[in-house]
Amino acid sequence: MNKFLLLIATASFLLFGCAANPNAPASPQSPAGLSGINITSASTEELDACESVSPLNMKYWCFTNISIRTRNASYCEKIDSNYRELNQKNSCYLGVALLNSDPELCGKLPNNGFCYTNVSVAGKDVAICDKIADSQSKGDCYSQVAAATGDISICDKIYVEASGTSYSFVTHQQSQYGPAEITEEYKETCYAKVADASGDESICEKIQNPTAKDSCYEFMDYTKLSTSLCDKIQNIDVRGNCYTRLAGYKQDPSICDKISKQESKDYCHYAFVSETIILLRNNSSYLSRAARLNTNSSVCDDMKTISPKDRCYWLTATINGNYSLCQKILTPYYKTECENLESAANSIPSQCPQSGSPPLPCP
Repeated sequence: MNKFLLLIATASFLLFGCAANPNAPASPQSPAGLSGINITSASTEELDACESVSPLNMKYWCFTNISIRTRNASYCEKIDSNYRELNQKNSCYLGVALLNSDPELCGKLPNNGFCYTNVSVAGKDVAICDKIADSQSKGDCYSQVAAATGDISICDKIYVEASGTSYSFVTHQQSQYGPAEITEEYKETCYAKVADASGDESICEKIQNPTAKDSCYEFMDYTKLSTSLCDKIQNIDVRGNCYTRLAGYKQDPSICDKISKQESKDYCHYAFVSETIILLRNNSSYLSRAARLNTNSSVCDDMKTISPKDRCYWLTATINGNYSLCQKILTPYYKTECENLESAANSIPSQCPQSGSPPLPCP
């Protein structure tokens, strides 16, 4: 929402910022439900200046800017409803509706699900979701408000129809994947969102579909993950992904060893080597020269899967400058990349030994 408003305001300010009158008189016009919001009026000079702007799209951005600044949707009326480029009148109403959390303005929009949903979430008012006609958009609104409030009972309001334009696989005859199944899927997605937002893993137990239940555990917030949570996941690959995410968040590579599938375990360990490279490129002082030189390839040696193992040797050589590791690499691409690093490092003139990419800092 903020990015949308910023885009409108920035584009309009570039056009008309200098004409804005900071001393414009305030004229509170707080409609029902918007008490406390300071809706003001623009000066006659500002409005006249907008009227003189051309071309039309810039003129209408000018009125949109005034509407946003004053939080007053009445100036959106100055935009021609028949002017379709950039859908500017609707953009103007949407901007003010989101800024004021005003559901009445959402009603002026032809496709208002996004607007109603954002206003519902902002006010944590699930009743606003009921104004949405499309069952899929309404279900999404319920899910988001349920996550925002932590109220799982809202999920039980979801009913998504399996007919109409929402589902391209539905023809004139009802699909075998009918309304009940679709509704249950959306409800379970809603449960997962509430579980993630609240950190309450017990909510995942309400989900009957095994795949959806596994996803509920897997995508819990990083800060709320635990190995016991990952342990509950039935699918071996999804469980491995959960351990990998947790290992990365806690910066504990020993968690990778809980992964039973060798390939997944190898990629989990490789992720730590890869992350070290990213940190070094963003901050060359992340590891001291001594620490980089002492970094060894033992984690790579223990890997059984060729691709992460070869990449691990390549990145370890990048960290510690031990280019003899290049000879352990079997994949031609990574071996060549490793050897190229060695050639580049040897070509760097310096008064102290340097190697790696970026080069190891001198003491």
